Amino acid sequence: MAWGRSRSGCYFCFYQQKIEWVRLREMHPDLFELAKKYEEQNVLHGEKFYWCKNESLAELEAPERIAAIKSNWEASQAQKRAKRTNVPLVQTLGGLIDEDEVGLRDGCMICSI
Repeated sequence: MAWGRSRSGCYFCFYQQKIEWVRLREMHPDLFELAKKYEEQNVLHGEKFYWCKNESLAELEAPERIAAIKSNWEASQAQKRAKRTNVPLVQTLGGLIDEDEVGLRDGCMICSI
């Protein structure tokens, strides 16, 4: 299982998905701990601040919470796979098949430029 970042390269990105925080904890525990310290220091010296809006990284790393996050992520990925349709490569690239006329066009949008 790769870390699988969906946004920036920062290990403490505000916009990470919770599954990315879980993977960061599993693959780079030192960076996860550093991000967690930012939260802890802020609570001690100021306002509550959590990378994940209303859930601290300490709460997120509880085993039952990690299991729930992984389960939810797997379910969402399964839904995406179920909704996905198989599209021929020629259609993906702009289509060599003309839908109005049966037959081939001169080329895809890449070749006919």
